[in-house]
Amino acid sequence: MNPLPLIVLVVLNLPLFGLLSGIFFHQEGLAGALKYWFMPDLVSLFRGEYIDDQWAEAKLLLFAIICGLALVSELSFLEAQCPVVSAYFVE
Repeated sequence: MNPLPLIVLVVLNLPLFGLLSGIFFHQEGLAGALKYWFMPDLVSLFRGEYIDDQWAEAKLLLFAIICGLALVSELSFLEAQCPVVSAYFVE
């Protein structure tokens, strides 16, 4: 399968991903969640931020799952409903 349709869908979905990012990470932002994801759990435990760390990582996982599901569903819809477009991208 050609990866071009997936790349096009990712670019077209950037506003959706931004909107979802604002909904999920309204206070600390996506950078704050990524900070907790890269920080070892033992460090956040000693800093007293363990619960915040776990909550940020759970929100980041849910965000990634929802974005991935959106891409997969759009790609399958594109292949099923628009055979001309999907045939164009097949090698």
